[in-house]
Amino acid sequence: MFYRDVPFRGNRQSFEARDGNASLASLRFGQYATISATPGEHAFALADGGDAETLRLLAEPGQTSYGEGVTAKVDKVKRQRLNRVDAQRFDSTSFKLSPSAPELAGTGPRDPNPFE
Repeated sequence: MFYRDVPFRGNRQSFEARDGNASLASLRFGQYATISATPGEHAFALADGGDAETLRLLAEPGQTSYGEGVTAKVDKVKRQRLNRVDAQRFDSTSFKLSPSAPELAGTGPRDPNPFE
């Protein structure tokens, strides 16, 4: 499960979560996406605007892992990144999140309609 917390209003930039070349979800602030991964190792990353770090997870049947999309300074430049968090961190935020629109997966880091 990937999500972005709601730190402030007005930022409409999307984060595009990817597993290799496959786009999984496009997330704005306050959204989450549930991803079903095949068992095995995965290297999740963000598309354009993300740092080079990947979030490596070993997917096992029946297991849920959480990744939070954040903006962090890397070499004095703001970059998007995925951080692994625990279920307690996600639960403390989940009440203010809404599902992402699945049809936005693959649209990249820009908002497809900034006036929406």
